[in-house]
Formats: sequence, C-alpha cells, structure tokens
Amino acid sequence: MNKGNNREAIFPLYAYSGPTDGTYRIDGETFSVGEDFRTRARFAEYRRAGFNILLFQGNDPYCGEEWESSQTKLNLDNAESEGLEAIIFDKRLTDLCFKEKIIGDRQNFADFDELVSFAENCVKDYRKHPAFYGLQLRDEPPCAFLNSIGYVYRAIKKVIPEAFVQVNLLPMNKSAIKSFPETKDGTVESRYTAYLERFLDETGADYILYDNYPFLNENGHKYIRPDHFAGFITAEKVVKQRNISFYFVAQTCSMNLNGKTKMRKPSEGDMFWQINVLLGFGIRQIAYFTYWRKQVNSSCGEFFPDDGSTFISQNGTKNPIYDVMAKLHEKLQKFAPTYFRFSFEKCGTFVKSERLKEYVPELSTKMTAISDILLLSGDGLFVSELKAEDGSFMYSFVNVNDPDESANETVKFGFSVNGDYEKENIFVIDDGKACFSEDNRYELNAGRGIFIILQQKEGKTDLC
Repeated sequence: MNKGNNREAIFPLYAYSGPTDGTYRIDGETFSVGEDFRTRARFAEYRRAGFNILLFQGNDPYCGEEWESSQTKLNLDNAESEGLEAIIFDKRLTDLCFKEKIIGDRQNFADFDELVSFAENCVKDYRKHPAFYGLQLRDEPPCAFLNSIGYVYRAIKKVIPEAFVQVNLLPMNKSAIKSFPETKDGTVESRYTAYLERFLDETGADYILYDNYPFLNENGHKYIRPDHFAGFITAEKVVKQRNISFYFVAQTCSMNLNGKTKMRKPSEGDMFWQINVLLGFGIRQIAYFTYWRKQVNSSCGEFFPDDGSTFISQNGTKNPIYDVMAKLHEKLQKFAPTYFRFSFEKCGTFVKSERLKEYVPELSTKMTAISDILLLSGDGLFVSELKAEDGSFMYSFVNVNDPDESANETVKFGFSVNGDYEKENIFVIDDGKACFSEDNRYELNAGRGIFIILQQKEGKTDLC
C-alpha cells in the first residue's frame, strides 16, 4: 500500500488487540492461557481474515531495547513473512503524548529541532524494515494534549514523511464534551468541530480518525447510539472543508461498564449495517475494536466478556464473526478500485417513526443525478451521494433499521434518474440480500446496502 495515497485501490484494514502473548488481566491480576500467539501462523490467520495492517499497542511496546533480539523486530519479521505491514508502538514517543507541554523552558525539549533529533534516534532501527507502516501515538486524547501530540506527529513526519502516524480521536459523545474546546454557542457539534480542527491544525494531518461503537445493550434494552450519525455528519463537514481523508474504528466486541452491560455483541447483520454506513460516508480506512479479546479488564470499569463477540477468543479460538468478516473483506477489496474513485458529497434520510429518529436525523437533501426518491414501504432509508472526478456519481442506499431489533423490517424504494445520467453499475458488499428490478425499484433488509453508479450520458457536461 502507498501510505500517502488515499486513492490507493486497496482498502487499509486492521484491528486493535491483535494476536497476544497469551496473558490477560482482570482487576490487576495477570493470568495466562499458556501460549504466545505472536507467531507467524497466527499472523497468517489474521491476514486470512482480510487484514493487511497489524497494529501493535501498549501491550507490545518498543522501548529502545537491543533491536536485533527485540520482540518488535520478531513481530515485524513475522508480519513481513505474511504480507502484512505494521504500526509500531514506541513507548518513548507515545509517553510524550500524555504531557500537555513538551517544548520550552523546563520541558522535555528546548525546541522542535531537539524533538526531531530524539524522534530520529527512536525510529532508526525499525523505520527501514520492509513491514514498517507507521507509528501509533495516543488513543482518544482530550484537547489539552493536542499541542504535544502535534509536535510529536510533525517530528515523526519530518523524519519519515511517508509514515502513517495514527491518532485515534474521541467520538462526538456528550459524555466527552469537557475534552473538547469551548465555543461561543457551547453545543456538542460546535465543540467537536473545534476539537477536530484543533487536531488538524496542531498536527498537519491529512485525515480524521475516531471510534464510535453504535450497538448498545443497557439493562436488556438494545439500541443504536443516538450520536452515531450526528458524529459522521459533523466530521464530514470538516473532512470536506479540509479536503482530507476520513478513517474510522468499528465495533467488534461487547463491553460491560461498572458491572453493567453497555455494548452488545455485534451480530452478522450489525456488521453489514456498520460497513454499509461507513462506505456511504466515504470512509477510506477501517479498523476494528477488537480482533482478540481485550487483555486488560476491570470488573469496576471496562470489562470485555469473552463471549465470542470478537474475531478470536482469549484462548485463540475463532469466533463466527471471523468468517463473516473474511468474506465481507474479500468483497470490500473487489469493490475498492471502483469505490476509491468517489468522494462523499452529501446525504439524506427517510425516517418516520420516533424509534428511528432517536438515532437517525431527518435530512431532506436534493441529490444531483437523482431527481426523485420514493419510499414505497417501510421506514429507515439512508441515502448518500459520492462523486468521481469524471463527473459520475455513486449512490449508497442503506436500510438503517437496527438489524438486531428489526431484522424483518424491509425497506422498499424507487428512484428516478436525472435525464443527464444513466445507470452504469450496481454493487453490494454484503451477501447480496437485495432484490433488483428493471424499473429502479429495490428492497433491502435491515443493515443491507446497495451502491448504484450513474454516469453522464455521452455529450453531456458536468452541471455541478
């Protein structure tokens, strides 16, 4: 993959909590399953799930130890042997991102040049390894730390311009609003916009990446996060204005919080729902949380049940989602050369019920190459418009009903094509459960999506 080219026709895919050393912690006590899974065979298994990047995290850091005998070099060697690239966790650089100030009087570095020299020394051993892809800095940083993160980010890019420097930002949740800059109106949307802009200004990054896990279960009440779509729409405004890429971390685990259920185990339909929605918003890179069952757990905080919700269980056993996502990733890569021709323009929704309005905003949007969209039956259609440089459009249609709670709720719809355009092709990236007809009438089950390309008729010019 070309690290600096977001038009690359290979979808970058990776996951948090890759193959582990076989240990895990509960309430501070360490346990072991008796096997180290950081092997070539387990990396090959990870690759067969459709991933092309390995993310090493704080459970597997590099601290500047003797390089040739280090676990990081062994990890990179095994990754290379299986056709994987890797994102390194260098603790010396990551630790700097947990400080509010690192440059200036009585700080870690007198000036930026001194930080660059430090970064150059940190990366000297692994930067030329064939499997090296980039570095992870910090997960979900509050805005108070973005200045330090920005300096570290720029220092790494000055030393290795082609490296991917990963910073996963906070989502637009009201619970995190104190971590965003203050704004005049004080709304979560404006403060989140200011947070994203602060990150971009400090780092000079050419992407936004954040996580948000939509499938919740609180006291038996299963539902989709009310801020999920709102976060996409807010972030897309910044992405479009800055002409940058949009990356995302999707949910592949369950979680209890403070002894109570919080995130539900994603179903097959949930995964189709997530990926179809992400593609509708023009996402350029997808990561997952998590691949292996997360190693660190607290019964009084975040606890990740070993319930088969992840790709791989704690003891190394494959879970059903592994095969589901391996097939989906294969179709995603086949779609990638076509998909990467298009960039997100705008979106609209068709929602009537109060249940759907809890998490899907009402958006009445006029599309460019489609003159009319008609909801024939059902409720909960998400439509997005993506545009290519040649003037053609791709329209994403997704049934955004909750697959776990509304599996049988189909949406039937039709549309009329603007006279300047004609249908070129149709794609589905799930298991093809969409009904097609010759008169632009379609039916989608909950979570299912369809992508339709409309090209300009010969002799017509771009009217947009």
